[in-house]
Amino acid sequence: MKLLALALILATYHLFPSPTAALDNECLMRRADGTIVNLGKLCGTPIKPEQNPQPTPAKLIKEPIKEPIKEATTDNCSKSKIANYIASFSTKSYRVGFEALVKCKGKSVPALIEASTKFVKTENLRTLIHATVTLQKIGKEAVPALIVKMKDPDPKVRVFAIRILVGIEDTKDYIPSLINAVKDSDQEVSSLAINSLIIRKQLVENAQNLLPTLITLLQSSNELTRFDAFIALKAIGKPSVPSLITVLKNSDRKYSLYDRSSAIFGLRDIGKDAYEAIPALTDALKDPDKTIRYTAEDTLNEIRKR
Repeated sequence: MKLLALALILATYHLFPSPTAALDNECLMRRADGTIVNLGKLCGTPIKPEQNPQPTPAKLIKEPIKEPIKEATTDNCSKSKIANYIASFSTKSYRVGFEALVKCKGKSVPALIEASTKFVKTENLRTLIHATVTLQKIGKEAVPALIVKMKDPDPKVRVFAIRILVGIEDTKDYIPSLINAVKDSDQEVSSLAINSLIIRKQLVENAQNLLPTLITLLQSSNELTRFDAFIALKAIGKPSVPSLITVLKNSDRKYSLYDRSSAIFGLRDIGKDAYEAIPALTDALKDPDKTIRYTAEDTLNEIRKR
């Protein structure tokens, strides 16, 4: 739940904050419009060093970071230096560490991924924010390692990998992995994959690959999973109409009233492209359930007038 809350906060400024959005107070972030957001409980109320339950900077950093590095030399991007930059995420020098890690690019990625995995498992949200923004800024060079993490046994790590990938906009290399993640056994991972494909506007383009999986998800015992599948089918549009008609008709009694209502609402939102559903919706006007009758009538009116 904490990771979900973190994502919702990050989403308030274009999915994830820009690397320059962080303020000196690590619990405050600046939106793109200049307003300031207090991360509150997620980050922790600003605290004095002596109140910090984490190891002190002196224990974390062997070589204090004072100045930004001017170029990514072999010396500046050594394993020990990179570890030092990552450790700075829990100190006031985190900006310098961020800039150094970005300049080191691909050399930073293995250590950042390893450290971020620990941050996820320990729910170290403050440092996880910095790690997320850093990996997104590094961009395409971080994608292969993040794709590997999408297969991690821990669903929290898989969620973390997807959240970072969807914020990397200079490549589509990870889209096939997102499509595969739609059928993940973990509901949160599957849901995030679906919503990430919606955000990246990849559902329609990959509709033929996704439809079989989404149809299978409609039969899930998890109501949230079925809801996510309906959202995806609605976003795909016309190609998903036959599947929604099948749910509406419910010939084999697999679907609940909630599922059938969701299918009708999906057809309503698709609009005139759902014209082939008119016979099924007309039959639904005689359904024993008044909610089905009402929503079917409303949907028919919407399809006919568009």
